[in-house]
Amino acid sequence: MKHTFIRQRKSPVLDLIFAGWGMDQHPFLQEATDNDLCICYDYSDLSLDLSIFESYHHIRLLAWSMGVWSAARTFENSDLPFVMKVAVNGTLYPIDDLHGIPRTIFSSTLEHLSVATIDKFNRRMCGTKEQKSRFDQIAPLRSVESLRNELLVLYNQVESSPIPAFKYDKAIIGTKDLIFPSENQRSAWKQEKETRITEIAMAHYPENFISFLTE
Repeated sequence: MKHTFIRQRKSPVLDLIFAGWGMDQHPFLQEATDNDLCICYDYSDLSLDLSIFESYHHIRLLAWSMGVWSAARTFENSDLPFVMKVAVNGTLYPIDDLHGIPRTIFSSTLEHLSVATIDKFNRRMCGTKEQKSRFDQIAPLRSVESLRNELLVLYNQVESSPIPAFKYDKAIIGTKDLIFPSENQRSAWKQEKETRITEIAMAHYPENFISFLTE
């Protein structure tokens, strides 16, 4: 996967965001934090050199959408100093009729991916015309082919891998989510007894990710 440090001033604390499918660093450039900030994205290659995080005393993890599964897979055997692990609008079962994105929808997205279907996906992701308009100003700069490749890798890896042995402290569910159905998120997180659940009336894409890294 790729990573970009938006802010890197040798802070002892790192805010680490695992983005959703199709993202790059651009939608996160305006995130406000006094800590160092790193964005991970593009899961067409799921490897990541964890040594880049070893200088931090505390790490606050926010995983969003497909990043929830990707972060769990990446860190399930690590001993990095996480002090907070938050999942937003995603689950550990990202391709699942009851606990994630329904299989037919995921497969259809992969099969018919184009500029037009990506725009439709982004409209559903944002929820309103106003939010979609704001997202378009900071949208990722990636090709259709790169998004297709990432989605295919995610499909193959999720289908062939066991559920990651990783525990989130908190799961935030958007009750207006049109990508990961909220009822599927509820079903998934109710199985994780160590994870606190919070529901918020929001679409799949929140506009201020750092705000979720609070107790």
